[in-house]
Amino acid sequence: MIKKLMTLGAVVSALTFGSQVVFANDVSQTEKLGQEKIRLQEGSVIGRDQQIKNVQQQSNENIFFRKLGLRNTDGWIAYEDYAKFTVNYYRVVEITTHHTGQNADIEYVVVSPGKEPKTFQIKGEVIGKQTFWLPPGTYYVNFRNHSSDPADVSVSVNQYM
Repeated sequence: MIKKLMTLGAVVSALTFGSQVVFANDVSQTEKLGQEKIRLQEGSVIGRDQQIKNVQQQSNENIFFRKLGLRNTDGWIAYEDYAKFTVNYYRVVEITTHHTGQNADIEYVVVSPGKEPKTFQIKGEVIGKQTFWLPPGTYYVNFRNHSSDPADVSVSVNQYM
């Protein structure tokens, strides 16, 4: 009987100790999760800077802009911030253009200081696509209308791996 009682006491003690360890482990895990959540919400200095850098890179990689009523008397629309994009490494860049206007005749030049410009011209009311392999750098899409008729111009720049 004493043997059974001692065995029962040992089992109860083991179960109690085991549940305390599990409880303590749950508390520890909960604390770690809480700390991680706070760290993510507050953001470490390195984490916040990296997030800002990532947002800046994403916002400068793919762009879209429109110019309404572009006339030949406007000359070159050049080095505008809205027509600027950044290539972070050598990659394929696709430029899609869409013009409306009776006799649209739009010339485009993709430029970056110290790099050879990429030039293309699209005539008519069409959607055009040009693809280039571009090295890292900051680029501008400069453009002008050769036609005396006004044209609405839409341009998107997309980068691919």
